[in-house]
Order: sequence, then structure tokens, then C-alpha cells
Amino acid sequence: MKKYITATVDYLSGSYLVGRDGNLYDVVLHAPSTTFITRGIMHLSPTDAGFLYRLGKISEYDVEAVLSYNFEYFLVHEDHSDSAILMNSQFSKWAELDYVPQVKRIFDKLTYSSSQPVNVDARFHQLNQKWYKWLQDNFVKLSVMNKVAEFRITSDNGYDWNDIIIDDVILSYDWKPGMKFNILKESDNGYKSYFYNASIDDILEQDNLILSSEYIDRFTGEVL
Repeated sequence: MKKYITATVDYLSGSYLVGRDGNLYDVVLHAPSTTFITRGIMHLSPTDAGFLYRLGKISEYDVEAVLSYNFEYFLVHEDHSDSAILMNSQFSKWAELDYVPQVKRIFDKLTYSSSQPVNVDARFHQLNQKWYKWLQDNFVKLSVMNKVAEFRITSDNGYDWNDIIIDDVILSYDWKPGMKFNILKESDNGYKSYFYNASIDDILEQDNLILSSEYIDRFTGEVL
């Protein structure tokens, strides 16, 4: 199975997005942005745009539209300096641009350019309608730290992530001895827990808990 992992350690460590194809994409920040979700902001963030740009889903011009819309949102909803230099710095921190250097370079170019994307609002809403839900529905967030691996499902369409999380990830990688797993549903309302601090055996005994429509015996492949 092809995997998109750049880590050079024997065990997974850090942040990933798990795709519906079972592949892992190493990331610095998850998409959709967990920071934005905790703020109650349910639209594309600049870091989301960075991931989409990395995948070749959107163009630099699209990234500019996402940046411009979020900059206007920041100016309206957040306290900021009247100084342009400080204002840009504050936005960069708010938008977590240091974690997406390519997007930060695009923002810096916009800052010093007299031209801005045309029809920013309309273009952003078109991009947001297409790609925000796509990010929600096509990826699970995975964080691995020490001896805890946490999966966070953001899709709200009832998609069954059971096989992908268990077969393609949990049962397909070597984990540190004593590894525990959290499997959660993430939304702007908080988290719903399917498993918390569970062992592999705990999960295999009750694997029908993860948005599943049927229970599958993983040792025989037989549907019960």
C-alpha cells in the first residue's frame, strides 16, 4: 500500500490526515483547521488552503482569495493594530501562517501588491462550498504523541470510517508497546468519544462503534 509519510522513525509520530484511500498525509496542522473549529469558524482557513494547494486542488489565485477573505474576517471580528505592519503580523499569527510558509509567501506578496483577487467574496464562497465539506468528508485527523494515537472524524455525512481507521491504519502499522487509541467525532460543539484510551484489543472487540452499519469479523472477513 502506498503511504505518504516522510517521518524517518520506526513508529508514527506527529500529525497526519488519513484519506478514504487509507493513505496517510503528513501535515503540520490538520484540515479543516482545528483552531478555526474551536473558534466556531466553519469555513476554509489559510492553512486549509495550504493543504489543498499542496495537493494541487486549488491554484495560487485561489489561495489569494482565501487569504483575502480571512484577512477581512480578521479585521471585522478580531482586535488589531491600526499599524499596517503590526496588523499583518497579527493576522499571520491568528491565521497560523508560520506553519504554511508557501501560503505566508503568497500573503506577503499580496500585502505589497496593489492588485487583489477580483470578486473575493464570491470566489471565496465558491471555493468554500466545494472544498470545506470535501476536507471534512474525505479525511480523518490523526495525532500521534508518545503512546497515544488520536483519530478525529469531522465528516457529517454518515460515512463509515471503520475499516480505514482499523484495518488501514491501526492494524497496518507498528505501534509502540502499550499504545492507546482515542477515536472521536469532532464538531464545533466539541467531541463525541467512540473510544478513549483503548487498546487494540478493546477496539477489535467493539469495532462496530465507529459510525458502522455492520459488524465485521476481521479475522475471517465475514459479515455477522
